[in-house]
Amino acid sequence: IPVTAMNLYCQPEIIMAGPGFDLAAAGDYAERLSARAQALGAVVVGVGSPLSRHLPEGFDRGLAREQLRRFLTVTASCFGRRGVTVCLEALGPCFCNFVNHLSEAAEIVKEIGHPALAVVLDFYNMEQAGEADIPLAPFLPALAHAHLSDDDGSPQKRSYLRPERAALHQGRIRRLRECGYGGMLTLEMDVPVDIARARESLAILKGA
Repeated sequence: IPVTAMNLYCQPEIIMAGPGFDLAAAGDYAERLSARAQALGAVVVGVGSPLSRHLPEGFDRGLAREQLRRFLTVTASCFGRRGVTVCLEALGPCFCNFVNHLSEAAEIVKEIGHPALAVVLDFYNMEQAGEADIPLAPFLPALAHAHLSDDDGSPQKRSYLRPERAALHQGRIRRLRECGYGGMLTLEMDVPVDIARARESLAILKGA
């Protein structure tokens, strides 16, 4: 079974932006992980990892952005050589304080202009940032992957889709398709596997 999409990119010691930024360490990590991603059959790898980009108060935002650009350039170069696309993810403010909006992620990806670098759109994070229902067409050229999920009481327990929110999720999925997106859509979660809930979520997805 190929692992076509990977997330949870790195542990906190691999710094994307902020104090302790080490481009050589980031490059070494990307080289090792990209080889494993290729062996597993990955097509995309999502780069969220909030603890690797949470900035302390007063940290220079311009410097952080430049560090992130360098990190993504090196990372995309490693993965791109192996046919894997790196996808920057905007994370809700409940997770970190840097690159919280889809527009920010898309802008950074456009600035870098690497062919193996794109954006992953995550409806859960967009909801946390108050933008889950914004127009999606402007971001289509940058999109290579999409996520959605609900939670079981907190952002640290992302979970299966809740039946009472089925119409909401289906509407968002339809908007994504109607703007021209035809790539993968994955359910991202932190909770243990539950076959009954998995079937329920799959039915909601198919219903869109």
